Amino acid sequence: MMAVLVALVCWFSPQSAMAVLDQSQENLGDSEILVYDNRSLAQTFTAGISGELSGVDVYFESVSSEAFGPVTFGIYTTSSGIPDGSALWTSTFTPTATGWHSVDTSSGAPVLVASGTYAIVLTSTDSSFSAPNTRWAVDRSGNLYSGGSFMEKRIAESWTPLTVITSGTAPTSTDYPLADAAFRTNIVPEPGTFIMLAIGTGFVFLFRRRRYAG
Repeated sequence: MMAVLVALVCWFSPQSAMAVLDQSQENLGDSEILVYDNRSLAQTFTAGISGELSGVDVYFESVSSEAFGPVTFGIYTTSSGIPDGSALWTSTFTPTATGWHSVDTSSGAPVLVASGTYAIVLTSTDSSFSAPNTRWAVDRSGNLYSGGSFMEKRIAESWTPLTVITSGTAPTSTDYPLADAAFRTNIVPEPGTFIMLAIGTGFVFLFRRRRYAG
């Protein structure tokens, strides 16, 4: 049994660790929300496992044939579920096409802690609604992702749940308070997680061996 556990621990070693999908909300919904200089966007999420955040996928859209504009992508800590301005990782890029865009965060990867709440934040220097523009796919049908929420921040204002202008009315905080953006987070589990996986797998192996022997 000990030999089996040692072999499994070596097999699950962090040197050969692979990233695993941790959190996700993949429903594209019926909206694409524009990020520009007067509006930052954020999707908060709760890490399920501890480890290095190796990559994040977000779904970008553009209107008609308009070109995409540059965005600054960041991973932030939160306070009471709100991005608090402390960036763990940032990068600026320009999406090239509508679809899932993979952001490689493995260089200087932020270390996330299980049950901790973080935020994916998008900002832009685009000055208006005119082209170029970049939009984040958002689902407004309900609370599809219970570990966080989608929100926006205007200049000189605080982060608030997404507000959407409905036909003939002004936006209010109750229009679509449970919106969620399309995203996926990928984490390389910390060594302790691999050890627990190895021990658990070892006990399953031993149980099955004794069962078949009996």
